[in-house]
Amino acid sequence: KRENGGAAGVLATLKRELKKEELMKQEDLRVKQEVKREVKREMAIKAEGGGGDIEAMLARGMALRQQAKNAKNEFKGSRVKLERGRKAAKAGRGSGRKRAKGAAGGRRRGSAAKRNASREVMGRPVQLSQPLAALVGAPALSRPEAVKRLWAYCREQGMLNPDDKREIVFDSHLSQLFGQPTAKMTGLMGLLMPHFD
Repeated sequence: KRENGGAAGVLATLKRELKKEELMKQEDLRVKQEVKREVKREMAIKAEGGGGDIEAMLARGMALRQQAKNAKNEFKGSRVKLERGRKAAKAGRGSGRKRAKGAAGGRRRGSAAKRNASREVMGRPVQLSQPLAALVGAPALSRPEAVKRLWAYCREQGMLNPDDKREIVFDSHLSQLFGQPTAKMTGLMGLLMPHFD
């Protein structure tokens, strides 16, 4: 089994190398053809006697320079992706299992101290405005706890929209407090922010 797996890996590596070489040859051929076309164009301009137009020549030169730069960047980008793929394949071979990506799509989430500090700040109680404190029954709550209690209050009072349970249809008191007749669950924190002191 190991010999078959090793042979398959070598075969895959050889295929990638051949494909890379083929792409490089195609790119070289394309650049050579472009240069030939440009040389023919310049020869035609000189034959017509329009070689004295310096501004046109400068514009063509700048355009060619930009094309060469773009081609180089495209080739470089594909090479970088290929190298990253190889490194990932090497890293995956040693462990014997795939590494799961995090919620951020594989990006680093910061240090543990930073994450803990963020959790601590979110869990810290803040002073509530008088009307909101009377509604939720506490003078100070953490922001997530305030949202949770407001949602529970609305659910108990039957303010949830029967068609969309994620939406609250406020009564007259709450619509006066928040300044709008309805709110989605995702918008509650924004409505509560002015009431945090």
